[in-house]
Order: sequence, then C-alpha cells, then structure tokens
Amino acid sequence: MILAIDIGSNTIKCLLGHSESGSVVRVYEKSLDNRILDNGGVLVQNADSMIAESIKTFITSAKKFSDDFKVKVVATSALRDSNCRNKILENVLHETGCQIKILSGDEEARLSFCGAMSDVLVDSSKRSAYFDLGGGSLEIVAGQNCDVDFACSIPIGAVRLTRTCKCNEEYFETSRKAIGQALSSFPKCEQLIGAGGSVVAARFMKQKLGLDGAENIISIDDMHACYDAVCGLSVEQRVEKFAITRNRADIIVSAFASIIELMDFLQMKELVHTFCNIRYGLILSSK
Repeated sequence: MILAIDIGSNTIKCLLGHSESGSVVRVYEKSLDNRILDNGGVLVQNADSMIAESIKTFITSAKKFSDDFKVKVVATSALRDSNCRNKILENVLHETGCQIKILSGDEEARLSFCGAMSDVLVDSSKRSAYFDLGGGSLEIVAGQNCDVDFACSIPIGAVRLTRTCKCNEEYFETSRKAIGQALSSFPKCEQLIGAGGSVVAARFMKQKLGLDGAENIISIDDMHACYDAVCGLSVEQRVEKFAITRNRADIIVSAFASIIELMDFLQMKELVHTFCNIRYGLILSSK
C-alpha cells in the first residue's frame, strides 16, 4: 500500500492505494487547498509548516484505513523553482520524518501520463496527448499506453499567469506564445487527455451550464462557454454561482485561457477528463 502525496503550488493532495493489474485501487484520497506560492511568485513564509501539517494530516487519516503503507512525497514547480527549497525539505523532514522528492518537469509529466493511462475510461491504445495544468506549470506529454514519446513542462501555470499578466487578453497571448515555442515538435495525437483542478472545474461547470455531451468529455466550445461564464464575475460570484473553490476561483480565468490555447494549438476539438494523475503514477511506479 502506498500513500502518495503531491505538493503543488495551489493544493496539496494525497492518495492511498495499491496497484493491481496495471491500475490503481483507491482506498482513500484527500485534497487540501493550501497555496504555498504567493501572488509575488515566491513561497509563502510558512510554506514548510503548511506542507508538514498537510503530510501529518494525511498520514493520520490514512492510518484509519491501513496500518501498513509506505509514504511517497513529491513536489513540483513551486519547490522546484524556489531558492529556499533545501531549507524547506530539511524542516519538513525534521517535522514529519518524510523525505520530499522534487520532481523535474520531465519526471512530473511522465508520472502524470502513466497515471492517466491507467484510467479505465481512457483508451490507452490510442496515441495520446496528455496535460496537467497546475499553479506553476503546464505539463504536456505525448505517448501510447505508458510509453512516452515527448514530455515537457511549460512555465504557464494558472497562479503564475494570474500573477504576471495584466489582463485577460494577456493570458491568451502568453499561453499561445509559450505553447507554440515549447511544442513546435509535438507529435500528432489521436486524443487529448486532461487532468488538474481547472479541468475538474470545467467538468462541473459544464453540468451547471447545461451543456450537452458525456460528463467526462469537454469540447472546445464547452471551454469557451466556461471561460465566458466566469471572466466577467468577481471571485465571490465564481464561488457562489459555480461552487469553484476560493483557492481556485481567482486563477480560473487564466487556467481556462491556457487550456483553450492548448486545444487550439493541438487542433483538438475535445478533451477527455481523467481523475487519474501524478499520484496514480507514483503508486504504479512504486515497488
């Protein structure tokens, strides 16, 4: 049994489970809206204590389901890009006894892709483009089954975009430029798979807006409709009207803009949403 913990810029999440026949059996999972990256693009002063308390909370909760599990903790762009990451790793290790592994962009992308391909609702036999939009970066992968042909991390996460851009138009312009440069040699794929909190928000917004189609399929028209529905609202209105978490409501416009630009660049008319992500990949790759 593995307790996989993922420390992102905007949320800290865990999944307790084990691998079975190439997929993950879920036992327990939880997400905490702990944003460790502030509006200035640096780690908040109490980032180490937030991370440590989250890990302890997850371990305590997981023990209600199993007494025998290994803890695997990884961190992505927020710690990867921080100058004080070593001090934070030391403090968290002292507080929890858990060693955090900071993933490279390539490692993050590959683990996420492996997790997504384990989803029974995803046709892993097709050559797939997969993305996971986080707070600090956009991971994009191309491959088939769990074999990766292309993987990269683009520094246009939703928190980062919201911090650096001055208007909605800049979200599109910045995303378009970064995606075009990073994916100039991206291979042709048959389907697009998407993960991350912003895709989850779009999935549930699609229902609230009464848009047609399967729940886990989000078309480019659906994405435009979701963008149009939130871009003119205040953060409070987004929370109230669409039940978007407060920690995501302030960055959702830039996130939707990035997803639209990615779909346009890849010439994909729709994406398949998956809840299987980096934590699933961690469990599948653990011995």
